[in-house]
Amino acid sequence: MPIVKLRRKQTLHFSGDSLRLVYFPITAIFSVVSVLQDGTSTEVGLVGNEGMAGLPAFLGAPSDPFEIVVHVEGTAYRVSADRLREAAHKSDHLQALLLRYAQSFMNQLAQGTACRGHHLVRQRLARLLLMIRDGSSTDRFPMTHEYLGQMLGVGRPSVTIAAASLRDSKLITYNRGGIIITDGPGLEDAACECYRIVRDEHDRLLH
Repeated sequence: MPIVKLRRKQTLHFSGDSLRLVYFPITAIFSVVSVLQDGTSTEVGLVGNEGMAGLPAFLGAPSDPFEIVVHVEGTAYRVSADRLREAAHKSDHLQALLLRYAQSFMNQLAQGTACRGHHLVRQRLARLLLMIRDGSSTDRFPMTHEYLGQMLGVGRPSVTIAAASLRDSKLITYNRGGIIITDGPGLEDAACECYRIVRDEHDRLLH
């Protein structure tokens, strides 16, 4: 399985395209993005080193209605969808593992819907930063307020206010294009309950 280097904002898969390749992130982070007809977009899921991009291909779907965009640049394993299906067909262990990941990812999507409807931007931003940290195994990553706003489905001013609040609480620091988590436990306390729900269920299914 070859390792590929991926750049930030690179689109790995466009909505409706045939799923020929799947990716297993090593240090990269992927966003699963819903793009509306007017061109606006919202991040609906996140894929880090615990998962894969191109899950519908394993489940037998010929295409995916969402786009897959590189959120944090880095490396990933790349394999053809046909080869993955063949390997899963031959290995009960691999098939079971991928099915458990599919359940974990659906949990993330469902909880994200509840999160957007009930929690403050500050809480949701804390949750997002923790998910990025967990998926990339680093407390430092390049990120702009504009891009975070796209992921959270809010305007840049809302992200700026929420980020400033987290910074003033000494949970994060940031400069142009970069964020550092300085107090992980404190950031977990600032995040909504959705972070712990998704993390605990993920650990239960995959560890």
